[in-house]
Amino acid sequence: MKSPSLPLSIYSMHSKVDICLPSLSEQSTFDAAINFLKLFGETDEQTYSISLVDKHVLTLQKRAEIGRYIARHVKDIHAISELGEWLKRMANDEIFYVLPKCTPQVEEQVKFNLLKANTPDFDQGTHEVVQETLVEIQKNYRINIFNEKTASIGEPDKQKRVCLFCGEANPKNYQRKAHAISESLGNKLLVQYEECDTCNEKFGKTFEKDFANFMLIFRSQFGVSGKKGIPKQEGKHSVEFSNIDNVFCVRINVDSDDVPEEYLPHQIHIPITEKVSLQGVYKTLVKYCISLIGNEHREAISTTAKWLNGDFIWNKQLPNVAKLLDYYFFTDKPWAICYTRTSDDVRLPKFTIEFHFLMFVFVAIVPFVEESESKFIDETSYTYFWNTMTHLKRSDRWMFLDYSASEPRTINFTFNMTQKVSEEFLTLANTSSACSDPYPPESQTPPP
Repeated sequence: MKSPSLPLSIYSMHSKVDICLPSLSEQSTFDAAINFLKLFGETDEQTYSISLVDKHVLTLQKRAEIGRYIARHVKDIHAISELGEWLKRMANDEIFYVLPKCTPQVEEQVKFNLLKANTPDFDQGTHEVVQETLVEIQKNYRINIFNEKTASIGEPDKQKRVCLFCGEANPKNYQRKAHAISESLGNKLLVQYEECDTCNEKFGKTFEKDFANFMLIFRSQFGVSGKKGIPKQEGKHSVEFSNIDNVFCVRINVDSDDVPEEYLPHQIHIPITEKVSLQGVYKTLVKYCISLIGNEHREAISTTAKWLNGDFIWNKQLPNVAKLLDYYFFTDKPWAICYTRTSDDVRLPKFTIEFHFLMFVFVAIVPFVEESESKFIDETSYTYFWNTMTHLKRSDRWMFLDYSASEPRTINFTFNMTQKVSEEFLTLANTSSACSDPYPPESQTPPP
């Protein structure tokens, strides 16, 4: 009598792989099935039985073991090749589950456990809040979470690479490491293989530089080390940041004429040395999104890629960028959540990124994607989109900002301070830990 096959699923943050282990009565696939159970189970030497283990950590050893298993049995079991693609997307030390066929209720619990275990920076809230978030968001979107632990993205073989942004296929133009999120923000490991050297250099000198300068004072304040180390503010004032007894302090060299007469709480305006294009800030967020999920959607993002590359100029309105400033979300490493619409509701954007850096959260819609019927520049369409982001709506402190302007401009940040004077320096202790947006729009789209 032929033994039944065993359907299994491997669950991780980014995807699920379904694998059906063949009947153990078939000699041709017996070894493949047994070795799979050994790989993800525990063997009892006394009873000669194998028990499947549900929860696993992808250590380097486990990654190597799975790789060897795939190489050995890729022709024996259907979907083993999909397991190989899954392994490429997995981060070292990421937690995953191997389970028999589950009910929808069990799958939701597994998703919650994965979110909680693999994303310490994510606002977990209560169990009920996260469960509600998952259910509501996944009605319309596939969620992908990326941080520095995420495995590199794209085609590792230079001979097969095609640039996401310009279509370059010459292997000689892939000599540098292209970071999916800018290295200047502290990302050292998350790499996009399919960004050619030409685009990498161009983006680094244009809009990614805008974003780095836009965040310069905070990169300096929190000691974020990029390719050239921790940035320092240059210009009229020499600014140093430090943390003294959990109070953020700013030390500034000033001329005697610059010292205010009153020694009471006051504001200080700190300019960024280099001018910044706000559209460049927007482009950077969009570029991060495409770098993280664009490999599977080349046709859909083709116009957006031309816009990033400067082959398509847009001087009109863009969708607002939602920005939140809150130390509750503080993270010393950049990370992102990318939302890809899976529903047929074309009133929603196809791609959206939620980007976290220090105490900032940015939410940006990827523009110029034909699979959406709206440009999301009017209040009605943007509000409809925002209503689907149930987890973000829980805060009433979001600012909805217009970053359409491409012309570079001077950025000033305003800090509320308490002042103390020493013999050599004017020391300013930041009492509010808050700053105003440098260029609030003339009109903002309020959250519903």
